[in-house]
Amino acid sequence: MTGKDWTGNAKSIYSAIGARNFAKEPREVNDYYATEPKAASLLMGVEKFSPFIWECACGEGHLSEVFKNAGYSVYSSDVIDRGYGVVQDFMTCTAPPFPVLI
Repeated sequence: MTGKDWTGNAKSIYSAIGARNFAKEPREVNDYYATEPKAASLLMGVEKFSPFIWECACGEGHLSEVFKNAGYSVYSSDVIDRGYGVVQDFMTCTAPPFPVLI
């Protein structure tokens, strides 16, 4: 035993997965965290998708472009206009445009 006891408090799960929802400062409204495009390539290396993908938080299109270059048909959207895709909130969508959500 390492001497650390598991107490399991409200922050425990977030610490374990590396998430940070307990920042000292409030998050910016519609904050933006671009994903490294290599993540899409790595994902395609371990998963197979239908030919139609909905990139629902496309930002500036970094992941969408990787999927398009790999031959997928990609519907790109984001909750606000970031210069790529259409403005659409996937959390309120009742009829997804494509079956695969990334």
